[in-house]
Amino acid sequence: ISAPWSSTSPAGRYLTVFMGGGVLYSLIEIVARGYTHWTMTLTGGICLLIMYLRYARHPEDSILFKCFFGMCVITFFEFTVGCVVNIIMEDLVHLMEPKYIEVFGKFNPRGGISIYPFANWAKPDAGYEDMVTKRQLDQLSMHEQD
Repeated sequence: ISAPWSSTSPAGRYLTVFMGGGVLYSLIEIVARGYTHWTMTLTGGICLLIMYLRYARHPEDSILFKCFFGMCVITFFEFTVGCVVNIIMEDLVHLMEPKYIEVFGKFNPRGGISIYPFANWAKPDAGYEDMVTKRQLDQLSMHEQD
């Protein structure tokens, strides 16, 4: 009898790992801080997927290396998404008091894994609330093509 996981397509496995990482990461943030942001859900999914891909290709790696690699992946993405994009956006909102603002980052580190963090904000009751959602969806669909 084979395990159900082995009969799943690679795309199905990747999607399952991505969603599992996103849900788990969000739950950890909710328990620790009382709230989370959708970018952290994506971050958790990306981190777990990257770790899964590495571990699936190199199962012989020591547990110490696996822990170190996981720590580096999570630290990199947490710093990039959590600090860089959101801190820049919050500083700009505080300094400029805009009606609508977007912050977009483009990181192309060595190794070929590019990330494009994006954050936007609209002043409540300024009439740009729909634009926030539309631009977030535009960013998601734009990078699905990559």
